[in-house]
Amino acid sequence: MTATSFPLSSLPLLLVALFGFIAFMGARAWRAGTLTQSEAALLFGFFAAGALWTWVCAELALSGAARSAEFLFWLPGLWLPYTIILILQPLRLMAFGRQALYKLMDEVPPAAIVALEGLRILGLGTLIKTFQGTFPVHFEVLTGIPDLLFGFSALAVLWLIARGKITWRGLVRWHLAGLFLLVPAGLFIQLGLPGPLQLFSSPPTSLALFEFPMILAPASAVPLFAFINVWSVLWLRRRRPENLLAPYARSTAAATEKKAQA
Repeated sequence: MTATSFPLSSLPLLLVALFGFIAFMGARAWRAGTLTQSEAALLFGFFAAGALWTWVCAELALSGAARSAEFLFWLPGLWLPYTIILILQPLRLMAFGRQALYKLMDEVPPAAIVALEGLRILGLGTLIKTFQGTFPVHFEVLTGIPDLLFGFSALAVLWLIARGKITWRGLVRWHLAGLFLLVPAGLFIQLGLPGPLQLFSSPPTSLALFEFPMILAPASAVPLFAFINVWSVLWLRRRRPENLLAPYARSTAAATEKKAQA
């Protein structure tokens, strides 16, 4: 999941969209009374930590530190793409955090999450860069193209949702597919970096992913998409919504009211 080269890269705008969507829905759920003040503070706190990590990675790339021998010694491909997931992991592990996440998702139409995942089509930029010879071929073939195809599949899933031809179970399988496409990305990055695991050494190598703004993809955008996949699977299995076009909270309330009037 990547974008075009600096300064025309869409990656900063993509991250604004991802963090902005989460912040907007969180504020909306709080104003609606779905989230308590402490739940909203917890969610915003963890996602603010993710945003801070994004800024740190941008600084590392801009200063050149992310491409230094000292930094590469720690095999960053094996951990950097998963750092935001680790930062947000307590939200899933704590009962209070899980409750806040479920309540936040209750206010978001499942179709909106599908559309958000569809932003992975911006990976078209790395395909173009690969043809231009400025992006590692091995990473594009192993991760970039599958991720791009998943982004386009969101359009088909939205079409199925609009016509009622896919259930929450089908959506679970789709999110799992999107997650598993990203899981090995860190290893594929490391295979193109200097070190004991380097398998692909022909330029351009994975060092291209440690330049600004490209570093924003593995350090922030990709793990955020993966976390949203995980988050969606857990929510769908718990709520089992029938209406994928409307927020669960509203559709459930409407169904309850209709039963009461019957």
